[in-house]
Amino acid sequence: MLAAESCKAKQVTIPENTCQPEKETFPTSGAIDALKGTKARLYRPKASDYKEVEIPKGKICKKARVPKDILEADCLINMPVAKHHGGATLSISMKNWMGSVDNSSRRGWHRKGLHQCIADFSTFLKPTLVIIDATRIMLNKGPQGPGDLAHPHEIIFATDPVAADTYAASLFGKKPSDVPHIKIAAEMGIGCDDLKKINIVRVEV
Repeated sequence: MLAAESCKAKQVTIPENTCQPEKETFPTSGAIDALKGTKARLYRPKASDYKEVEIPKGKICKKARVPKDILEADCLINMPVAKHHGGATLSISMKNWMGSVDNSSRRGWHRKGLHQCIADFSTFLKPTLVIIDATRIMLNKGPQGPGDLAHPHEIIFATDPVAADTYAASLFGKKPSDVPHIKIAAEMGIGCDDLKKINIVRVEV
């Protein structure tokens, strides 16, 4: 997740609640190298960095603890890497929000119904922009792998997270109905899951 002040960001803040210790995951992900020479702040939130919020439209997920930096961001950018996920089928933009809630919220999602909770939370936290890294995608053994890889060589930009995830799912050969939280999110009115109705513009570089 990237919280920034428009395209002329005065401050870039990247809170990430990693599954493994950040001393391992931040360097391994390439984030440390990517941020060298910048003033961006990458950190794993501690308890005092979170604020509990209500999810008014949530059917199962009624509350969550979210980093204050995310809640206060003028421009919120969700930047997932597309990959397989054993519990959520795929981890793309809406599933990526699990990195923006505390561990107690995360455990609750797994207990109560992961797909519905992902969709519920997406009614509350709406990114200004979604950027999905699908240059290479992990096809199995996610989320941590190692798994088999494919190389679509694509980066997906969208303002509709459901549309973004629908297109990204197609790179895995999956339909929205194959990834329940995508279908649920569309039914909840969060976005469009019909590729025929999504305006897809391709840019070759």
